[in-house]
Amino acid sequence: MIVNGLFTGRNGYSRGYVARSSPGFQDIMMAYLLPPLELGRTRVDSTDLLCAPIQRTRNQIGSYPPLQALPGSYIALKYLENGHVTLPQNQPGKLPGAGTVYVLGTSQPDDNEVLTEVL
Repeated sequence: MIVNGLFTGRNGYSRGYVARSSPGFQDIMMAYLLPPLELGRTRVDSTDLLCAPIQRTRNQIGSYPPLQALPGSYIALKYLENGHVTLPQNQPGKLPGAGTVYVLGTSQPDDNEVLTEVL
């Protein structure tokens, strides 16, 4: 959380967060491709779930607690992208302007929420 321009409180992490420094870490552990490559589609549809499987339930791993902030608070996010935003031409089917990153939050999580309903 940010108060008077200073970071305060503990860091918070997404559900299922796995640190890059964790033993056995692989980039795919924190990647969630939509639509899934194995389906052969290039566009999302009403069957694509919003969250990765590891993030669909309240699942904080190890010493990586969820973010705690008061309503209306300012927070800072750290996003470690792996080329799909800065190099969108590397993925087939990407439309011009693709690569926008969305951060979604709710106080009423649904394990079966689909992306098209949220957007």
